[in-house]
Amino acid sequence: MIITPHASRSITILAARFWPDLYGGVEQRLWETAIGLIEAGMSVQVITENRDGLPPRETPRHGLEITRLPKMNFGRLWRWPDLVRVQWWRRAVKDHAARGTLWACEPSIALGAMLAGRRADVTFNPACCAAGMASVAKAHPFVSTMKMSLLEQLTDRLAYRLAPRVAVSSVNVALQARRHYGRSGDVRVIPHGVHTPASRVSRAAARQAFSLPQASFVIGFVGRLDPCKDLGFLLEAVRRGGLGENGRLLIVGDGPDRERIAALAAEMGVDDYLAWAGKLDDTRTAYAAMDVMVLPSVYEAFGNVIREAMASGVPVIGRRRYNGPPDKPVLTACDELIEHGRTGLLTAPHDPGDLALVLTSLRAQPDELTRMGRNARNEAIAWPWERTVGEYLDLLGMPNTRHFAVAA
Repeated sequence: MIITPHASRSITILAARFWPDLYGGVEQRLWETAIGLIEAGMSVQVITENRDGLPPRETPRHGLEITRLPKMNFGRLWRWPDLVRVQWWRRAVKDHAARGTLWACEPSIALGAMLAGRRADVTFNPACCAAGMASVAKAHPFVSTMKMSLLEQLTDRLAYRLAPRVAVSSVNVALQARRHYGRSGDVRVIPHGVHTPASRVSRAAARQAFSLPQASFVIGFVGRLDPCKDLGFLLEAVRRGGLGENGRLLIVGDGPDRERIAALAAEMGVDDYLAWAGKLDDTRTAYAAMDVMVLPSVYEAFGNVIREAMASGVPVIGRRRYNGPPDKPVLTACDELIEHGRTGLLTAPHDPGDLALVLTSLRAQPDELTRMGRNARNEAIAWPWERTVGEYLDLLGMPNTRHFAVAA
């Protein structure tokens, strides 16, 4: 039952993208948050940029109103896009935002809202840490998508330091903020939730759908094909024999790094092991086909796919977080989401040979995979999206009318 919201119980989500302009984990989080909030009796307004010629106003759900404003025109200030964004959002908030809490999802948005005179209303909920991303791009030149200008890092630093409330998805991001911006104790960590699949696809049907041999050892990757996912690390583990002779690597997703990954696989001589599924709106069949999922990223603020795989009963392998000299940083939340030996495994952050050994060991232990998969599912379903929304309400000091669980 949806509760009729009180006028004072309103939240305005300020986001560069929002439904149906979907891009990745950020937009998924915003949609799930908006739906959870209206079901909790909140009135939710979304202000976003109209990049695709969609209606300027839309109400896809009762209690949820989307306002889409004409997209930014950088004009002669194209060299300083962040300054244009801050000014655009200052005007957007001043002219269109309702009274109540402002939920800002990017640093330029948070600063624009504060410059509009609404600082006390701002909750800054960034997807990542710009300075942390820049450190990864500097240490790993192939991660070209994470190059952050000094202005972008300054904007992020100011938003962290000035916003009265900051919520991030992982200890991983909180540690980056502490290291680069100095803000620590008042950054609230609220992990993302997950939907537990209502039905499960049989392994035989799933493998048939992707033309995978029924008896193969199948590892999977799910995510946007971005250089930060470092699929080359996983391909090297395959080259070193991690899959055996008849194994397969199922790659689910698409993105700017696809051609480089395909060329790298051919150069390594492992392209015959790869099965390309492309981008899938429904990943249940892909997870059902896997024995284990591997997330080899060098940067992952949270990693929604970890929780998704676990909710589907698939154990996950991830690289341990590392941010110390003299090695290159690996900044992921794998250590937080994967309980080593129980719901999955953590491997050495810089050694693909360690990953190859782990995969080789798991091939011979199907019972161990089954045990970890069962534990993973039980762990994931303990954190539905409703629990995340409950923690957001607690952060804002608002009544939790749906009695969502809030972690102690």
